[in-house]
Amino acid sequence: MSSKQKRVERNTIVSIIIMIAILIIGSITLKSLLAPKDNTSKTPSTTTLKDGTYTAQSPEPSNGYTGVVTMEVKGGKIVSLVYDSLDEQGQSKRYLSSVGEYVMVEGNPTWEEQADLLAKHVIENQSLDKLTMDDSGKTDAVSGVSINISEFVNLTKEVLQQASGQNNTSSTLKDGTYTTKSDEPSNGYTGVVTIEVTDGNITSLLYDSLDEQGQSKRYLSSVGEYVMVEGNPTWEEQADLLAKHVIENQSLDKLTIDDSGKTDAVSGVSINITEFVNLTKATLEKTAQDQ
Repeated sequence: MSSKQKRVERNTIVSIIIMIAILIIGSITLKSLLAPKDNTSKTPSTTTLKDGTYTAQSPEPSNGYTGVVTMEVKGGKIVSLVYDSLDEQGQSKRYLSSVGEYVMVEGNPTWEEQADLLAKHVIENQSLDKLTMDDSGKTDAVSGVSINISEFVNLTKEVLQQASGQNNTSSTLKDGTYTTKSDEPSNGYTGVVTIEVTDGNITSLLYDSLDEQGQSKRYLSSVGEYVMVEGNPTWEEQADLLAKHVIENQSLDKLTIDDSGKTDAVSGVSINITEFVNLTKATLEKTAQDQ
């Protein structure tokens, strides 16, 4: 074989090797392009709870008792939640109910048992999302619970916020308009709160409630079709008094609420404020997102 033939053969072999390499590389590249992407790491997870023990206490007593919730988080999960209420002497309502000194309606579980049923519900669901509550602070989401759960819900929200690192003070509020609506109607009305934030401050807050036809309770009360006890401010006026209180204080911190959902923190307000407090809290949480 001549040297020229050898060079041609060698070049042919090299060309074949290069073509094979190109085909292999192309195949690998095509597979990588066609393969389904794994976006697991890019998918936002639910709110992560930081391991630790967290406690929240009511700022003021209600009916002689001050509520307290303690929650323990391990591995990012709620593993323990204890709800209690202490009298002026520091005696535990859990203990008093267990020894028969704090009694419920005959046939109902003790206060301690009901507190534990609420805690169990939160632990099983790892949130408060399914713990619905009506305007009077009662729930039908947990069988056997007849107590007012407003205090429990508010304190549990607070410890969950602590565990998730959320901060709802006015200094972290993001400018914008935010609205929260009740998941379900109560007594035929669905509550709604709209908050406007400008320069990091709450500048406007509107509380309303709509019937099944979408008619506003504010309007109905202003024209005398939704009436309060004679001599009391209208529902619209009371809603505005609550809003004014929040705007002046730039928070809900001073808006105390008792077991029946009433407050003595705002003169002239006799309506149940449970819905207002819950919706305002939820809206403030929205304003603090993405900080």
